[in-house]
Amino acid sequence: MTFYALSGLVNGIAATVLGIFVYRRAPQDRRHLTYGFFCLGVSVWSYAYFAWQLTASRDLALLWTRLLMAGAIIIPIAYIHHILTLLDRVEHQRPLLQYGYAFSGLLLLADTTPYMVAGVAP
Repeated sequence: MTFYALSGLVNGIAATVLGIFVYRRAPQDRRHLTYGFFCLGVSVWSYAYFAWQLTASRDLALLWTRLLMAGAIIIPIAYIHHILTLLDRVEHQRPLLQYGYAFSGLLLLADTTPYMVAGVAP
């Protein structure tokens, strides 16, 4: 196992544990919910990065790369949503969040095509 793969695994475990810990403390609290969503994005990215580093198959490497891109797409909008929730500015910035989630959705759709990740090579 390489250092890079191990770093993805450690990062994924840390994000998963922290996300679950914070969310379970008060699931009805929007701050905890948005933090959990942010941690979900980081976890998806980290675990896919870990698996991508270890795979020897070209097809599996492409799958893991597309999954890690999905996590990378989720992270920015989840982070913005969490920060706006912490600052109690969600209602003031509702259009920003709507456009951000719409754009992230479009990127997630594009991630399933060769337009986002065309292929992988050693």
